[in-house]
Amino acid sequence: FLSAPPSPEVNHPSYPHTSSSEAHRTKNTRSLLEYPARRSGCTFLSDTKTKKFLHGYRRRGRINLQGRHKLTYMKFFFSLLLSILLACCLFPGCAQTKAEKGRDAAPDLPETAEEISADPPDDGGTEKRIWLTFDDGPTDSTTPKILDILENENVKATFFVVGRQIAGREKILLREAGEGHAIGIHTYTHEYNKIYASADALRKDIDLCSKAIRSVLPDFNTDLYRFPGGSYNVKKELVQVVEKAGYRHYDWNCSAEDAVSPNTPASVLYQNVLDSAGSKSEVILLMHDGVGYKETIKCLPSVIKHFREKGFAFCTL
Repeated sequence: FLSAPPSPEVNHPSYPHTSSSEAHRTKNTRSLLEYPARRSGCTFLSDTKTKKFLHGYRRRGRINLQGRHKLTYMKFFFSLLLSILLACCLFPGCAQTKAEKGRDAAPDLPETAEEISADPPDDGGTEKRIWLTFDDGPTDSTTPKILDILENENVKATFFVVGRQIAGREKILLREAGEGHAIGIHTYTHEYNKIYASADALRKDIDLCSKAIRSVLPDFNTDLYRFPGGSYNVKKELVQVVEKAGYRHYDWNCSAEDAVSPNTPASVLYQNVLDSAGSKSEVILLMHDGVGYKETIKCLPSVIKHFREKGFAFCTL
């Protein structure tokens, strides 16, 4: 719906008709008019106006179409501006930044821990409690450094592990269990199209992850589970499969958003935690110990310090 000036290749309005006598006298004038008229898209509305225009040319010896050019381009400019404004109003998503799209792709987080999953365990009646949870490990690059920080801070956390990543990292899993951290089932493959293909596929994925953990920890027995990507958009029948199998599934009500945008600075991750925690007294914090989470490692000490100063007790699920 933009009214742009016509290009030289398109058809143009016909020029005004003149009598045979006038045609001879205006032959040269018409040739001078042709190019500017094409460029400006001018249309002569009547013979009378044409005669006056040509008379002005003969009298002044020139044609001044500058005003017509200005008017045409002003109309085009304002039409373009109006079109852009209408597009922004009708399609606001087009103006989103990459960061905003990233945030919109993540599921909305409920306000309280009770609304998102099973009730957090009661750890002695402390009014303020936080559960640090880490997904997607174990990894060589991130998990050991996370464990070092937790050991230095004397804080326990919950690790939701990926079964196929355990092979070759058995010592890391043994360390998690040996240092008193909770271990939960996350997934074996972390491939959504396979995991959520059917109820049988979901049960198989859970069983494979549990088997991989028990290959390192023979006495391992847990009812902790976290849906890959969270349970927010998982079909109800699949959620029921997990519940009927006797698992407590936990999502989160606070996130560092370290998996939303790779290489986000630690300072931004820290602020994400504070913003999403808000004034909650029970916080299930989601972070990741997968490959390449260097900024999460940098952010963790500040997160622990903040909640400790606010009087939170650090608990495991």
